[in-house]
Amino acid sequence: MYNCIKLPELEQHVHRFVWRNLQSNLKPDHYVMTCMGFGDRPSGIIAMLALRHTAELSVKDFPEASLVIMTNSYVDDIIHSVESKAEAFSLIRDIENVLSKGSFKIKRWTITGDNEHSDFEVSQNSNERILGLNWQCNKDVFHFKTKLNFSPKYKGVRTEPDLNKLNFVENIPSVLTKRVVVSQMCSVYDPLGFLLPFTLKAKILLRDTVKCDFKLGWDDPLPSYLKEQWVSYFCELFGTETLYFERNVKPTSAKGLPLLVIFSESSTNAYGAVAYARWELESGAFESRLIVAKSRIAPSRQLPIPRLELCGAVIACRMRKAI
Repeated sequence: MYNCIKLPELEQHVHRFVWRNLQSNLKPDHYVMTCMGFGDRPSGIIAMLALRHTAELSVKDFPEASLVIMTNSYVDDIIHSVESKAEAFSLIRDIENVLSKGSFKIKRWTITGDNEHSDFEVSQNSNERILGLNWQCNKDVFHFKTKLNFSPKYKGVRTEPDLNKLNFVENIPSVLTKRVVVSQMCSVYDPLGFLLPFTLKAKILLRDTVKCDFKLGWDDPLPSYLKEQWVSYFCELFGTETLYFERNVKPTSAKGLPLLVIFSESSTNAYGAVAYARWELESGAFESRLIVAKSRIAPSRQLPIPRLELCGAVIACRMRKAI
């Protein structure tokens, strides 16, 4: 994406470098970068501005494609949804026409279901990473992959592969610390709250760990009872790999408009809300699809349940407004 953007001549000369092909006896040649480089801090925002300007140039000729590029672009990803595959193919052609005017080229497209089409490059992978989420595009569902790894890091990368359900127990460190459990807890990326029953349990367990009577430091061993609870939680995480969540909140045979249903609840430990889209089907039955869920840990200073119920209701109201 960066290399598609040319630098003005004046800026090229502040991107000079010398090269002599590792031959110390030669006088080095002088070169300049003629396009955006990956090492410049402003490269990201300049690239996104260039992409947006390219879309603005074609607003009259391709209004829908230009709007998609301007509103549904996330750095070098474009994510959009339409009613039918025919509409998707038509929109893809228009987007590529718009981007070609700015020398931008899409590496590949990923489409729900059958990906056979000859006019443009379509990924044949059945699994894709979309903004951090695992998307099984042939079935059009989101799913989760548990990433637990207790090995040390070298230059920010774990030195051993992630653990799986079969080898997890035998590879648990003999000593668990607050730093280790927080690191593993943060490996669960769930922005829409699909795994809220699991992530909320981890938040409550972390609060119990912080409030432990032993005044634990970040690298102090956890007491045995806390270690057992964390190991139990990590084991349960592997069960999330069997869960699948529909990406499309509209069933195939739905008719009319959906009903937005939001529940809020609270307890002495936490409060939160969850939203569903409830559709009537052509058969006369009804089907609900999960949209999003949010939770918060209750304050350490104990609040009465009615106050916590109101906190949950506030989340529900904000959720409704956002949806």
